[in-house]
Amino acid sequence: MKGSRTIELTTSQVNLFKDCRRHYEFSYKELLKPVVENEALATGSSYHDKVEQILTTGDFERTMDKTDAMAIAFKKYIQPQLGEIVAVEEEFKERIARGIYLKGKIDARSSNCLIEHKTTSQFIDDKYMYRVNFFNDQVSNYLIAKGANQNVRYTVIVKPTIRQTKKETLEEYIERCVRWYDEDTERKIQVFDVYRTDYELAEQKDVLIGIAREIKKGNYYRNEKSCLILGCPFLSICKNYNAEVLPVNFIKKETVNEELKGEF
Repeated sequence: MKGSRTIELTTSQVNLFKDCRRHYEFSYKELLKPVVENEALATGSSYHDKVEQILTTGDFERTMDKTDAMAIAFKKYIQPQLGEIVAVEEEFKERIARGIYLKGKIDARSSNCLIEHKTTSQFIDDKYMYRVNFFNDQVSNYLIAKGANQNVRYTVIVKPTIRQTKKETLEEYIERCVRWYDEDTERKIQVFDVYRTDYELAEQKDVLIGIAREIKKGNYYRNEKSCLILGCPFLSICKNYNAEVLPVNFIKKETVNEELKGEF
């Protein structure tokens, strides 16, 4: 964020602010992050890196873990449904009101739609599809920034739920994960389009502006329900944080949004 009068928002920031303002303060004002990355986030990041490699070079670098199997499944089941890719990891910054900007990064863009890749730890069912179609702010934010006349094509893949046995090598385990996707594939991999009406986009834009104005006020109180339901990496320092001392097991982020590389 640049200057006290300018607010730059990403979808991650908005979602976190809605969940818990105190958590938002630690992540985006104090720029703290845990030394040890959450395993689920690490898996998702590795998979996204490999998908980016596939879409730009046609193949990916093996890391000898289950994300290799996920990337192989992407090439087999997902990539053929994406059409011609014209951009990968495309960053954007869109002014939505005076002094308020929406920033982000779109996983990919084809000639006729925006593309977003997601991973999940649970099998894909009607409830999951419903949440994405009707309660996913990311879709609305992308369309606000990149054009309401487009749709967002979601690709979803389930992380392998099977574990390596004592009798099999790592190579054998990865190969078993690859075969795992060939069974009951529809519950493990989905590609579908999500749309938003002009009214929904206008409503979401008003929400973003309202949140930006709340952030400017700087009232970062704790949402205890979020602590209990979602869990929080900052729980150990939430009540006794001292800004003068770097907490144990935390480091400072180099930038506010480390996932964004571009400078605007």
